[in-house]
Amino acid sequence: MRTKRAVLDVLAYLVLPFAVWSIGQMWLSRYTALLISAVPGFLYTVYRFVRNRQWNTTGLFLLGTTAASSTVDLLSGSAQAMLLNNVYYKFALSAFIIGTVAARKPISLYFAADLAYFNGKDRLEMIQFYSKHWMIHFQLLTVLFGCNYAVLGIVKHYLVDLYGVDGYASIFLILSCLEGTLGTLYVGCWLLLRKKIKESEIYAASDNSLQNI
Repeated sequence: MRTKRAVLDVLAYLVLPFAVWSIGQMWLSRYTALLISAVPGFLYTVYRFVRNRQWNTTGLFLLGTTAASSTVDLLSGSAQAMLLNNVYYKFALSAFIIGTVAARKPISLYFAADLAYFNGKDRLEMIQFYSKHWMIHFQLLTVLFGCNYAVLGIVKHYLVDLYGVDGYASIFLILSCLEGTLGTLYVGCWLLLRKKIKESEIYAASDNSLQNI
C-alpha cells in the first residue's frame, strides 16, 4: 500500500508535471504550460483529501496550501510572474508556519496528533499530552519545517534569476530534489522525536491509551 502511494506521489508531483511542461511548451504559451503542469498535483491532492476524509490539521494544511498555491498561479498573469510569486508564497508560508510556534500552537504537534488518531488514539488527549511534556521539541520541529520553505524560496529565487523561464525544467528538477531532501530531514527528525517520546519515563508512566503514538 505504501509502495503504491509512493509511486502515485512521484507520478502526480514529479513525472506528470514535468511531462506536461515539456510537451505543453511546444504548443502553448509558457504561462499556460506552467499552469497546466500544476493540475496533476492539485487533482491528486484533492483526491487524496476526499478519499481519506482527512478533515484534520494535516489534510486541511495540504488542501489549503495547494489551493493557495494554485490561486497565486492563476492570478500571476505571466510565466515569469508565476515563478516569482511562488517564491513569495513560500516565504509567506514559512512565516505562517513559524508563526504557529509564536502562538504556542506548533503545527507539527497537530500533525503528530493526527497520526496518533489514525493509530486509534484520541486526538485531543494526544494534543494535551504533547503540549504538556514536549512543547519545546515540537516548536523546534516546526521551526525546521518553516525554514524548509524559506530555503526553497531562496533557492528558487536564485534559480529563476539564473535560468529564467526557459530553464524551468532545470529549476523544477533541482527544486524537486531539494524538496525531497528537506522533506526527508523533517521526517527523520520527527521519527527521532517519536522514538524519544516512546522511550521516555513520562511516556512509560502515562495512561495505557497512549501506548501507540
